[in-house]
Amino acid sequence: MNWKRGLGIGLMFIGLFVVVTNAFITGAVIGFKPENYLGLFGVVLFMIGVFLTTVGNVVSDLEEEAELGAKIAVYEDRKVSNQNEYRRYFMRDPFGFFSFQDICLGDFRKVYNEVIRRDQNLLERAREVYGKRLLSISQTRKPNAKTAEEFLKILYDGKLPKEEMPLITREEREEIKNAFSVGWNTDFNGAQRGILRKYDLWYGNLAGGHLAIYPTNNENLRVITSSTPSDVRTGRNTASQIIRLLKKFREKTGKTKRS
Repeated sequence: MNWKRGLGIGLMFIGLFVVVTNAFITGAVIGFKPENYLGLFGVVLFMIGVFLTTVGNVVSDLEEEAELGAKIAVYEDRKVSNQNEYRRYFMRDPFGFFSFQDICLGDFRKVYNEVIRRDQNLLERAREVYGKRLLSISQTRKPNAKTAEEFLKILYDGKLPKEEMPLITREEREEIKNAFSVGWNTDFNGAQRGILRKYDLWYGNLAGGHLAIYPTNNENLRVITSSTPSDVRTGRNTASQIIRLLKKFREKTGKTKRS
């Protein structure tokens, strides 16, 4: 029980006690003497208690949903052939929306097609509950990212919900920052060149001791930095510029890291 709901219930009992001990009954009418403010105070306490209890219930429901949502997970049954993905991929369903136990991709598709997609309210609720968590899993570099994508494709009728996917993930940001914050001398080091290749970026030397970084198929979008950075701030600034470059390029082309 959260503190709002507990306090609300307590105030309701106190308010009800104050009302009962200070009220008088005439026929079917309950009232208070004009000079008796304790009775009115009891009514106020009771109403505050009702409000806090209602808010507490809402907060508790949201916390419970968030806790259950974090338990949504996907995994592979490696005993099953790779060719049989509908029996190889599984999802843990703590809400029991699709199943009261772990459900394979094939059964997930069956429930979705026969029940969920036929009811707009159920469809919206299913996407609200499962979509965000599955998207979060699919955007990681963990082996189960592809498994999450397969469930997402069914949940969104064959298409990944790209509009909900960030142009650049937190993991990508950190990877770029870590690689370039150390700086370089005349040329990027092996790790930095590897990061550029990974994100389909290239670079070239410019006059005046500068380097230009750009997407491999679009030299018009570019980041220019010094080939001999004077301090670590140059590396950090370059990392930030590369992140902005990637976001701009992906926004323009509609590509994300998994597109």
